[in-house]
Amino acid sequence: MKAAAIDLVGLVGLAGIGYGAFLIYEPAAYIVTGACLVAYAVKAAPNVEGGN
Repeated sequence: MKAAAIDLVGLVGLAGIGYGAFLIYEPAAYIVTGACLVAYAVKAAPNVEGGN
């Protein structure tokens, strides 16, 4: 339950950041939101060392 709440707060924060960027410059919203999602994916990915 705690993990779901943390994810929900993170998504609400991402939406707020994206909307704020949209208000400043519309195309920036896509760039900022995409960059945040990529950063989250890199951080959330399991640490897997390269194989062969």
